Amino acid sequence: MNKEDELVLVVGRDILFKEGSWQGLKTSNLNYYLKLIKENYRFIRRGEAEENPYWLQIIPYMIFNYKDKYFLYHYLNKAGEQRLKNDYQLGIAGHINPVDEKADPVEEGAKREWEEEVDYKGNLKKKIVGILNDDKRFVESVHVGLIYLFEGDSPDITIKEKETIEGGLFTLEEVGAKITKDNSWPPIIYNDYLLKRNEIKTSLVPSWDETAFEIVRAFEKRSHCIYYQIGAVFMRDKRILAVGYNGPPKGQPHCDEVGCAKEVDGKMLGAGSGKCRGAHAEMNAIVNACAEGINLTGSSVFCTYSPCYDCAKHMVNLGIKELVYKIKYDSEEGQRAFELLQSSGIPTRLWKKA
Repeated sequence: MNKEDELVLVVGRDILFKEGSWQGLKTSNLNYYLKLIKENYRFIRRGEAEENPYWLQIIPYMIFNYKDKYFLYHYLNKAGEQRLKNDYQLGIAGHINPVDEKADPVEEGAKREWEEEVDYKGNLKKKIVGILNDDKRFVESVHVGLIYLFEGDSPDITIKEKETIEGGLFTLEEVGAKITKDNSWPPIIYNDYLLKRNEIKTSLVPSWDETAFEIVRAFEKRSHCIYYQIGAVFMRDKRILAVGYNGPPKGQPHCDEVGCAKEVDGKMLGAGSGKCRGAHAEMNAIVNACAEGINLTGSSVFCTYSPCYDCAKHMVNLGIKELVYKIKYDSEEGQRAFELLQSSGIPTRLWKKA
């Protein structure tokens, strides 16, 4: 069949845009537009639809995503789609035909097009993420895209028409470099959806520093010290090795039960007085690791305060990789601890939440 004689699903422009048209990707009220399409579509010859601006051809457009990568493809020199050669395409797309009317024509059309174009071995989570209208060029102005995100649990996706099409998985940065500015839909989807999606995902996932200090904060709350609640965590290769908080030896009463040993006549004794009943958070973490036979060499230490001189000596002997702290232990002893760590080649840094 000549492609101009293909029957394709269309909706009248005045129906779809009765609440007003837009330029670019619309991500709100998607159910409203799907309902309009399903209640008002008809099939006409593709040749007529391509030339009559009243009719909007509805095109399911499926973006495949696996972890941090997206599927791109492009037509080779022997392909028939002359206008798309060398331009990378971001979505698997195609017209909806009468054969898709056996059920929901939109869903069936998307499913059929996907199965015709690619082989995929894995499970998919599918959702519609936008409806795209682009009036900048006539060829796009007679099409409206229903943009779907297909999230897969496997990277095993290949193009069926290997002689004319080549495809692969690319990072978001690579996608941005490969799609051209004059290739209408991919840049719009990239800028208006993929970049924003990545920003949202990134903002929701804490950095490893943030993760470590969330743990530190949790263990600060375990401390019964009247004056300081301090936590510490040792991590290596993004794995938690040991945690600790400041407090008295095992089996001894807590300071908030019997009072602070460093108070004399209602006044606090200075740093290094030796009167404190509690072990420091870093030391308790080290002891906990030793009790379980866990090697802390090469670990990063995250703690509430920068360490005292004694804790710094143990960190040097352990061969830690770095020290990250929230608050500087601002005293002569704290300065000695810094000097010891620096002279031992152990970097230190103050953490500030972004």
